[in-house]
Amino acid sequence: MGLVPRIENADVRGGQPPTPQRVDAWVRAGVHVQGRPDWVFVKIHTHGTQEGDMDTLLGRPVDAMHDYLESAYNDGQRYVLHYVSAREAYNIVKAAEAGLQGNPGDYRDFHLPPPRASWAGGRQAQAAA
Repeated sequence: MGLVPRIENADVRGGQPPTPQRVDAWVRAGVHVQGRPDWVFVKIHTHGTQEGDMDTLLGRPVDAMHDYLESAYNDGQRYVLHYVSAREAYNIVKAAEAGLQGNPGDYRDFHLPPPRASWAGGRQAQAAA
């Protein structure tokens, strides 16, 4: 059987665990806003977290991925790792588009503000009412 070409699509599941080689490929892809190549975005996905993938997504493979990210890509000089929500990533992209400098984490609320109340906070407020 010959080689089967594959495209790295950042899908994390049981059959596609997040190995150090894949993490390196995601970083090497260099996804960034034009003019800000120093702010690299890595976005992975899990296709709805299927039950058969739980051992990977909630177990050692993802723990190992985070350990690798935090050791290889968080030295405080060449790399500073930021875990962000989709809203925060959007805001950081908007800040990069605006030409802002410095720590991308400072721009988590740049364009879209955080939600006024968390879901848990909303439930507590309803229970108290």
